[in-house]
Amino acid sequence: MRKIYFLILCCALLTACKNPQRERLKELQDAANTWNIYNTCIAVVHTSMFLDQDHWREQLPGFCEYNISKMDSFANFNFQNDTLGRFAKAYVVRVKNYLYYLEILKQSNNQTAEALQKASLAMDSLMQYAVSRYALNRFTPLREASYDKAIERKQYRNYKGADQATALKETDWRAAAAIIKHAAESSTQPNQKAVAWLDYADLYENNRSSLKDGEDSIALHIYQELAFAKDYHLYKFEAWRRWRCIYQLSNYGPARDAFIYNKFYDSMRFIAMNVVSNRLEDEPMDSLAINQYLLFATHGPILRYGAITIGNQVLAEYSDLFNYVPLANRPAAEEEDKNTDESSKAKKSPAKKHTAKKKKHHS
Repeated sequence: MRKIYFLILCCALLTACKNPQRERLKELQDAANTWNIYNTCIAVVHTSMFLDQDHWREQLPGFCEYNISKMDSFANFNFQNDTLGRFAKAYVVRVKNYLYYLEILKQSNNQTAEALQKASLAMDSLMQYAVSRYALNRFTPLREASYDKAIERKQYRNYKGADQATALKETDWRAAAAIIKHAAESSTQPNQKAVAWLDYADLYENNRSSLKDGEDSIALHIYQELAFAKDYHLYKFEAWRRWRCIYQLSNYGPARDAFIYNKFYDSMRFIAMNVVSNRLEDEPMDSLAINQYLLFATHGPILRYGAITIGNQVLAEYSDLFNYVPLANRPAAEEEDKNTDESSKAKKSPAKKHTAKKKKHHS
């Protein structure tokens, strides 16, 4: 009898170890680690290019030293997929070599350009493998368009007073906010509650120019609670994106030379992702949770250079999320003609009381 019991126990343990659902979660973690490395390295390279200018070059050695140690920390990542791990670590080594040359030479030259080219090739190899290996259809049949439709807010905007609040938004947004807040506080359905709080916070952020003293942080606090609280809902990622934008603008500003705290934003990203991961532990076939997890994993850092030419790229994301158009009606040529001294000053952000603070560029 004991022998039979022992055999049953062994079979159960082997089944648990080879549980494909558990393996799926490990694969998702591999994807998250890959994108964390990619996002960090991209942000580091962007910042190094910015610091490689006369005005900032004195910060370059310290920046390189700090980020070389950051590259070393990636060596502790354990990948379920050995091939992916090799590609990822090869990319990290190439970026580290590039930073090492910058630290020694204190400016770019042919040697650093060659090192950066090798890093770029390693990045291409990593991403080519990662994209083919971790395509969405590997984890769920739900496509992006279907996911977007499944999480549309309107299907959960059935809280009490929603229609009345919608009608009031343009004429008396404070009255609309009061209705929505009451509904959010009384709702017991997680997704409905999250939508109500998002609607409430969005009203404050979209009407920031008319806020009273003490109201400028209301939206930030709501997004923060929605993103990082332990309760799961479909809008963790949406709340985190909003929180990150407003936090950057409020604390550091939109300027090209502003401090960008990507390390902190990513640490908070993983706190929110962990809630989604816990959901997948309980419901491993939840396609909406899988999609949300991968959105978190693959969303890029805030970069200095990109489509926006008059500041860092938080402005582009802010414009995508909120009604206000940052720095609207200001020609790009006018901004670029400003002298270096003026452009390095703290600039007022697109929202009331968003200010920029000067810090060393270790982002």
